Amino acid sequence: MDHQYRQRPPSARPSTAAQRRPKTAGRNSERPPSSASSFGPVPPSRQMAIAPSTTVARPQSRIGMVANAIVSAAPPRGYSRAGSRVGTSAGVGVPGTALGNRPLNRSTTAMGPRPGTMSRQMIAHQLPLGTAAAQQRPITQQGVSGARAAAMASRMGSRMGTAMGGGRMIADANYYIGLLHNKLNALEIELGNLNEELDKAEKGRENLLAYEQRAEEQAQELKQLQGLLADYNLVIDRQNTHSDTNLRSLEAEADQTALANQKLMAEVEELFRERRLREEQLQELEQRTERLRTENNERMRVLEIEVKEEFNQVNTEVESLRNEMERKKAELVELTKTKEEMDMALANSPLKRQTMLMEEQLQEMREKRAQIVAELQSEQTPEEQRDNFIQKIQKDNKEIGHMQEQLQEINERMAQAQEELQEFQNEFELLAGDKSEKFRELKTRGTQMDNFLDNFDESKRQIEGRISALSKQIVRQLQLISLNCRHGEIVTNVTGLDESLLALGSSAVSADELQDLHVRLQEELITLKQNEALLRSELSSMKTKQTEINENIEKMSNIEEKKKEFRSKSRELQAKRDSLKEELSRLEAENERLKAQIKAEESRFGGGGYEMNRLRELKSRVDQIEKERKQLDEKLTELRTKLDYGPSKQRALELRAEYNELLINAVLGRKSVGVAR
Repeated sequence: MDHQYRQRPPSARPSTAAQRRPKTAGRNSERPPSSASSFGPVPPSRQMAIAPSTTVARPQSRIGMVANAIVSAAPPRGYSRAGSRVGTSAGVGVPGTALGNRPLNRSTTAMGPRPGTMSRQMIAHQLPLGTAAAQQRPITQQGVSGARAAAMASRMGSRMGTAMGGGRMIADANYYIGLLHNKLNALEIELGNLNEELDKAEKGRENLLAYEQRAEEQAQELKQLQGLLADYNLVIDRQNTHSDTNLRSLEAEADQTALANQKLMAEVEELFRERRLREEQLQELEQRTERLRTENNERMRVLEIEVKEEFNQVNTEVESLRNEMERKKAELVELTKTKEEMDMALANSPLKRQTMLMEEQLQEMREKRAQIVAELQSEQTPEEQRDNFIQKIQKDNKEIGHMQEQLQEINERMAQAQEELQEFQNEFELLAGDKSEKFRELKTRGTQMDNFLDNFDESKRQIEGRISALSKQIVRQLQLISLNCRHGEIVTNVTGLDESLLALGSSAVSADELQDLHVRLQEELITLKQNEALLRSELSSMKTKQTEINENIEKMSNIEEKKKEFRSKSRELQAKRDSLKEELSRLEAENERLKAQIKAEESRFGGGGYEMNRLRELKSRVDQIEKERKQLDEKLTELRTKLDYGPSKQRALELRAEYNELLINAVLGRKSVGVAR
């Protein structure tokens, strides 16, 4: 069986001696071998795409042999394109199997081995592509293609290079291009399969996302349905456990809640409209302020350089004064706090208060003494002192004139600012009109709502406490009234009972009499319980009094130590009082001496009283002008604060934020109520 599949190795000669024909004669219907027949097994990715042929080559008839011989005599036909199968005549070429090409004529079958049966064909299909004889054969004249041609000839079953065989195949550039195209097609198929798998994975992921979103939606819907189910179960339980009246009360309560919800919806809508109106008004105000700011900037730009510098200087001074004022305010707060603490300490201790007064008097006396000593130590004659006083008066007059000019300038600026403010108010009233009134109404209403919301909890607690106290008082009064009304009857009825009625086994006792007896005994029992409660309360009060008495006794047991402490404190205070008395007597003597010295100095100066009076008048006038200047500065700061729109804008923005927060809370509360329902 094996000798039929053995082949003679091809010869090294280029052609046979019998016929001189081209190498491609009789190979016009042959196609290039596939990748499986030339370069090993088919890749796994292409094994599914290319189904192996399961048919077995059948031998051709003699008529087919003649037809193939005629076709083989035709001129050879080249490759139609790179990588395509060799062109054949119509109806002549037969597609090859996955393991090789079928011979096209009968010349190979006539001169070669006999056609194989089914079993032989299957064995031939299972043989490897290259046999040992083909792989061990040396390279021939035809080059590298000799081994491949031998393998092909072994598959075709004929001798290569003879007139009876299929001929030798030329492995030129087109052949390798065809192989490359086959490989590229296999890669494209593999890429297509991978792309399909990728598309499937993408679709699966999209479906997974859609399913997850749907699951979340259904979970939310399930929660809502669970809430509705709980509400329905509650209603059904109440309907089953209570009577028809309770069912009607539930329906009435449901109607009331529906009306309350409608009212809340209307209020929310009204608040939303009010919010929109306020936002529009705020936008108008912001536009107005921006326009005024631009106008002020334009005016400042048009002004002269000196005026700008003066304005900037005034602004810097205002900022510095404002910072100093803040600092002084903080110091004032600290000083007031310390003063309050000291006042509390002085109020609790009369000795400290007296000491404080004496220290103040001492400080005043020291200042007067220092002033008098400075006047006495000045080594100036009365004429020099008079000249100095005159120079000082002239200097003060100049300063007063300068201050009056500044006051006049400030008054002019204030008048101009008032005129501008009046113009601004007139323009604003013309622009606002009814809107300003509505804005005021809305503002007052908003403040009322805020006050109501702030004080709601406290007022509610007060009203509830008042109601509970009144209810307890009413119940107590009713109990007292009932007890007082029936007290006499209870005593007489209970004491005047017939002892024969107590014999329950006797036939003379009726049901009504027993019922009356039961009622009387119950009333008497109630009175006894009340008396017991009163006695218990009195006993508890007596116990508390006893504990207080015991505590007082314990405190009084340490009276000796307290006496010692009080005695030591009194001795210390007496010593301090004695020292203060000595200091006071010394200061009084010093005061008397200084007064005598002052009188002597006044008598010494004699006629200089007019200048002194003039100086005092000028000092008082300067003090008065300083006070007026301070008042004008305060008025100027007030006007500047009125003209400053920054705090108003900030306050408006804060009110808008609070109002928005209230609206959001109201809407969220409504949503939570809807979800709960």
